[in-house]
Amino acid sequence: MGELVGFNVETIRAPTSGKRGPLALTCWDVGGCDKIRPLMRHYASGTDAVVWVLDSNDRERLPEAIDELRNTLRTVEDVRGDENIKDAVPCLILANKQDLSKAMRLDEVRIKLAHVIGSRPSCAVFPTSLVGGDYLSTLTPAMDWLYDALKEDANTQSVSDKLAPQVSTDPLTEKLTSWVDRSSKDVPPGEFLTKFEQVDLPSWDHYTHVRIAYTILKTYGRQKGKTLIFDGLEKYIKTSPQTTGRTFHVTMTYFWIQIVHFGMQSVPLDFDFEDVEENKDFSRFLLLNPFVADGSLWGDYYTKGVIMTPEAKAQMVLPDKKPLPNLIARDSIRR
Repeated sequence: MGELVGFNVETIRAPTSGKRGPLALTCWDVGGCDKIRPLMRHYASGTDAVVWVLDSNDRERLPEAIDELRNTLRTVEDVRGDENIKDAVPCLILANKQDLSKAMRLDEVRIKLAHVIGSRPSCAVFPTSLVGGDYLSTLTPAMDWLYDALKEDANTQSVSDKLAPQVSTDPLTEKLTSWVDRSSKDVPPGEFLTKFEQVDLPSWDHYTHVRIAYTILKTYGRQKGKTLIFDGLEKYIKTSPQTTGRTFHVTMTYFWIQIVHFGMQSVPLDFDFEDVEENKDFSRFLLLNPFVADGSLWGDYYTKGVIMTPEAKAQMVLPDKKPLPNLIARDSIRR
């Protein structure tokens, strides 16, 4: 009956590697019926970390799991009195059952969880498979991360003080999180391009510009795509009421084509999106290339005195601060 009316509590020794010492975890298994989960707040005051085991093979109940994770993190933060997200405890998510053929890959899990964990300063997602004799090979790296995070916490009173620079909570991070959430709900790429061609996009902002470049380059390749982007943007700016007062900027357009194309080169080629929504590859692109969300990125390459000139608006002008990123041909972008 204990499993029906309360929580299972066990102290375990988690596997670690290298020179790390033993990691003893007293774990509260918050399972069972959802009616008893609110009772967890009575035990959350001493929480040092949250370890969330996610069934990567269960897409049907994934929304419920995400909601419960959000509620759990809020409960822990409320009970601990964490007034700022940077003070939050480490959160380790184990994307389990990776041995199953239909399990969600790590990138898909990260995309789904982005709006919950994206702004947290100390959070990590690890793929695990806890069956067979080789399960330690997937579990140990995750526990190494948790050990290091908790050690920082013990040494500095707040793990976020040391880890925050790695995953900051500045406006750019918040913007990226909102972009990933927006892209997961956006229309499929085919419909998006049709709206672009018909000068009928719902918004005209930096997110839209980056998605235009990404979708056209991915669909048509660099050579043809560049021409379609230039012609399409020029037409849109001339005819859409959304762009009143704006003019087509050749150098700025070329700059963002180069940046987006460079980011596409960095995306690994071994990800299969057959089992996810059609436009999730753009969400993944954003997660792997967060710099594209920075609308002022051009300032790293150009001074205003160069890029804001009439000459730069009318034709391509080379950067005066440092060269644009080099492009390495990859099969992912068809020529």
